[in-house]
Formats: sequence, C-alpha cells, structure tokens
Amino acid sequence: MKTVAIIGASGIVGRETINVLYNRQFPIKELKLYSSIRSSGKKIATPYGEKLFEEFSVSKINDIDILFLSVSSDFSKKYRDILSKKVKIIIDNCDVCTTEFENI
Repeated sequence: MKTVAIIGASGIVGRETINVLYNRQFPIKELKLYSSIRSSGKKIATPYGEKLFEEFSVSKINDIDILFLSVSSDFSKKYRDILSKKVKIIIDNCDVCTTEFENI
C-alpha cells in the first residue's frame, strides 16, 4: 500500500488521476490532495471517501511514496527539482516535462 499525493488535484487532470488510480485498483494507503489557495479547504467526494484539498506547500510534501504533478509547465519547472529530493517517484503530467525531467 502506498501513500499517494496529487498536486493540482482540483483540476480536470488531477480528478481524472484519482479515477484512474481507483479503476485500476492501485493499492493506496493514503491519498493526499493538494491545490491552489482557491480550492484549499474545499471537500471532494472521491472513490476513497471524502477528501479535503490542502493548499500546496513544499513543506507539506513528506512521507509520500508517489507524487503526481497535474499542474502547469511553469509550476512543474519551478518545483520539480526540490520535490524530486523529497519523493522517490514523481509522475509529471505537464506537456514539456517528458523531455526535460532528468530524475526519472
């Protein structure tokens, strides 16, 4: 069982990531959802129960096994290097990162 986090969870790609993980029966121990300040504090019904969007902060990314980045290319470029030092597996859904991300 894994602790999974999604940054950008309130967007379309983030929500679809939740559904794909559930439909593929990915073994999740804990699901953490991070968003911008606009969505933080809001609740969402997920297949894993009701979850709360937390405002993203690098300091909150701890004890995560797999991190999904469902964010803009600019956000990814800004944070990916520091996040790659905190999380072993990062799956980045941004459009330019498939050729630029060196830590995978």
